[in-house]
Amino acid sequence: MSLKIIQEEKLNNPILILSFYGWSDAGYAASSAIRYLIKDSNAHKIAKIDSNNFMNFSQTRPKVLMKNNKRQIQWPDSSFYAIKRPNHKNDLLVFLGHEPNFMWNDFFNVAYEFCQKQEIIAAISLGALLAEVSHKDDTKIFGNSNNPILTDDIIFPLATTNVYEGPTGMMGLFTGNLVTEALPHGSIWANIP
Repeated sequence: MSLKIIQEEKLNNPILILSFYGWSDAGYAASSAIRYLIKDSNAHKIAKIDSNNFMNFSQTRPKVLMKNNKRQIQWPDSSFYAIKRPNHKNDLLVFLGHEPNFMWNDFFNVAYEFCQKQEIIAAISLGALLAEVSHKDDTKIFGNSNNPILTDDIIFPLATTNVYEGPTGMMGLFTGNLVTEALPHGSIWANIP
């Protein structure tokens, strides 16, 4: 089984916030933002995708950790976290994943099936790309959405259509499939020096 449920959780109209380590995570900016969100909001892990079928471990290595004076292997799994927000109309389902080396469509299907069971109503992806920008300047943030409702409260202008053409990573496949499934989706990216 590729997906392991860690804890059953009923979320209220959840919005998926997602990011991947890898090609769409220059300087670890997007994954760091997700890790900060997880830590700051006391999110708890509710499911993970087993990396065994999707990763080349010679490229994305497992880590050895010491816990209670015992060595443990930490595999590069991709995980879902729940953030309950009782004073808001939407809870958050947060996904932080490692970009898989193999079987991208199967990986998407495993992740999306879990998202469907959680009844997500929208998704927002975070990414970062290397750009010719100075480290002394403010970080330029840009994005797009296939649904203007998602951009109402965002203070920077977002294009309504993604016009990028060229090579893509798992983020492109994932978000492209969300759009194909007619799920409202927004994408926020940062230029990294």
